[in-house]
Amino acid sequence: MRVETLRSLLEQGHPITILDVRPEPERQDWAIPNSLFFPGLYEAVNQGNEQALDAVALPTDQLIVVVCGAGKTSQRVAALLRARGYQAESLEGGMRAWSFAWSVARTVLAGGAQRRSAPPCTGAGALAPAVAGAPSGNSRLSW
Repeated sequence: MRVETLRSLLEQGHPITILDVRPEPERQDWAIPNSLFFPGLYEAVNQGNEQALDAVALPTDQLIVVVCGAGKTSQRVAALLRARGYQAESLEGGMRAWSFAWSVARTVLAGGAQRRSAPPCTGAGALAPAVAGAPSGNSRLSW
């Protein structure tokens, strides 16, 4: 799925679950707000343990958009989810593409505070912070 398509669907209020399949340190640097994350899933899938997806609770009645750093791992996970009956798409270009098309990312700070950012270019080092006190944690995306 192209970033522009995802952005349009989100702006229109379509129910979408975003599954983040990056390594935990990358997720800790920054993430799409309210995306789901399951620690160890990235490593398990990339080591060939496709059964790791069996332990992931995902909705069966809505689109799942899988995101990784650049789009390679998310393509694999989306294909595995489709084989299990899910409506799943990979976000083309991953978080790199997201940073250009959508100016919101969440970074969890010490003490649970969150930083909402508008990255001018790719990578966590480019984030310009604006602190918000929203609770941290993994939940289904709702815009």
